[in-house]
Amino acid sequence: MRRTHLRGHTNILKRLLIHAAGFNLGLVMRTSIGVGTPRRLQGALQALLGSLARLTNSVRAVLDSLKADLHSNPLRPFDCEPICRAA
Repeated sequence: MRRTHLRGHTNILKRLLIHAAGFNLGLVMRTSIGVGTPRRLQGALQALLGSLARLTNSVRAVLDSLKADLHSNPLRPFDCEPICRAA
């Protein structure tokens, strides 16, 4: 914390209250979310969104391969054309 001069006691009190509030906010964030600073929360959010995008892409790839297997299956029934087009 910065050194404060005794110019005005109210200014010193304001600075101390802001520092205490920031410290308490960090404690609350660390216990509830597991991240103590907004910067680390920002990085965690980006990592979460990246993981979600990779998961979505892998699920899409699996579904596309299943759809391709369904179309190339010679044993599929002939009346599944409307269902195959919808998928």
